[in-house]
Amino acid sequence: MKNKYFTLIAIGLLLIASSCGNKSVQEENMQEDEQIVISREQFQTAGMEMGTPVEKEFNHSIRSSGYIKVKPSGIARVHIPVEGILRYYGLQEGRFVSKGQVLFSIESNEILKLQQEYAEASALLKSSEAEYLRLKKLAQSQISSTKDFQEAESIYRNNLATYRGLRTQLEQLHIQPEKVEQGTFTKAYYIYAPISGYISNLDAINGQYAKTDDFLLELIDVNQMQIEINIFEKDIAFIEKGMDIEFYLPGQNDIKYHGTISSIGKSIDPETKSVRCFADIKDDQTDKFINGMYVETILKSGKRKSLSVPEQAVVSSAGEDFIYIKTGEDNTNYYFKEIQIEKGVQNDKCIEILNDVQDSIVTKGAFSMKQN
Repeated sequence: MKNKYFTLIAIGLLLIASSCGNKSVQEENMQEDEQIVISREQFQTAGMEMGTPVEKEFNHSIRSSGYIKVKPSGIARVHIPVEGILRYYGLQEGRFVSKGQVLFSIESNEILKLQQEYAEASALLKSSEAEYLRLKKLAQSQISSTKDFQEAESIYRNNLATYRGLRTQLEQLHIQPEKVEQGTFTKAYYIYAPISGYISNLDAINGQYAKTDDFLLELIDVNQMQIEINIFEKDIAFIEKGMDIEFYLPGQNDIKYHGTISSIGKSIDPETKSVRCFADIKDDQTDKFINGMYVETILKSGKRKSLSVPEQAVVSSAGEDFIYIKTGEDNTNYYFKEIQIEKGVQNDKCIEILNDVQDSIVTKGAFSMKQN
């Protein structure tokens, strides 16, 4: 019985030892799988070389995209203050109009009613003012009662408020109050261009009945064009106000336009992980651009020192970039490990790497490592 007991213990210990041994072999195999082994002879035959990343000064530029946008002060949407029948004079999409130029006339019974109310208010104000001044003089001489004077003053003040309100409405419609007071009425009022610019989004038909909430047209001042650029979060630290940019239209890479960063956004879009920035256009060719036009941009953020590796040290695959670090060597072989890197800019056949790598790496012939 005692021998049987010791036999069971021995079998158990053997099973545990076997399990540990298998686990150790598996770990060694995994480590070997992560390593790339290349013989010294293969390394020399392929003309491969090793070295370490070196610090280099890069002319840093950031490529992005954006849209031509008009500044808020360079766009005007036209509505009417009083509804009526619309008449316009030779308006056409894309035509230039100057500030103060007549766009529409609006015929409306409301206009006639407003002028009539103003004329009546003007006459009423004159009579109430005369009565107010008369009773004021009498009250000062203590001939008239204070109560009569106060009532006259109240009527005069109310009439004055009504008169001023109606006068302001006429002035907003560019109708001269003095002519209305003289009995000269007009059946229409005019809408003038609030800014100089090109007509866009014309949505009006001659003779239509227009309401106050109808959008009739838009004016675009091409001299107030700017570029809206979306800069990724990782690049925003390199953007400064006043920085020079180049931009070009799709398919016209050889024609470069220029601008400067005028403002930098202070919030990150959670979906695109980018920040909106704006740039003023330097070139006096803004009439070539259209509001909403797509552009490619190059932002020149100056020089900076970073770690660099030769072009042949980097292997790209499926949108990712890799280099090969030496992990060891013996009399026969070299041992390497593949690591993913983040590339920066590229100058003079050198690539900026944004990772902190100080190890010895393959600097020439790295593509052979991928094949190996």
